[in-house]
Amino acid sequence: MRALVTGATGFIGSNLCRALGRAGWKVVILRRAGSNLRALEGVEFVEHLGDVTEAASIRPAMRGVDAVFHLAASLSFWSGDAEAQRRTNVDGTRNVVAAAL
Repeated sequence: MRALVTGATGFIGSNLCRALGRAGWKVVILRRAGSNLRALEGVEFVEHLGDVTEAASIRPAMRGVDAVFHLAASLSFWSGDAEAQRRTNVDGTRNVVAAAL
């Protein structure tokens, strides 16, 4: 079984990847260029570079997966960039769901 995880470099995402790997899943991650991979040390995964706000970059990561765990989000209440948060949280979710369908 293959699972795509968005937000895999975050706290919850990296722990989910670790748990999926222990359960025998092949883990596929979608990550932005420059993402810090430290939280995924010791986890086997296939990576795809992309961004949930760029619909075309999601499709290659989605190929052949059996499950999708969408954990990518912008959570900073102090960023001052509500539009960037909307693009990630709303448009990004819309893009992931559309690609999954």
